[in-house]
Amino acid sequence: MATAAIQTRIGSATPIWDKNRAWRVGEHCSLWVNGGVDVYACIVAHVSSTATQPRPGSPYWQFIGRR
Repeated sequence: MATAAIQTRIGSATPIWDKNRAWRVGEHCSLWVNGGVDVYACIVAHVSSTATQPRPGSPYWQFIGRR
């Protein structure tokens, strides 16, 4: 199965993850974690729910970096 190339450059206006939003492959989201911001890239198109929150090992998100 071919995978799409994910943009790894973190933008200065990365949206915060939120429930009930449609995420497309390649879109980035951010989460506040311990005083910093973790940035993830969507790897499977989906509508977000508590079950699809970005986290290490998520089937929907790939960790990109921390700001």
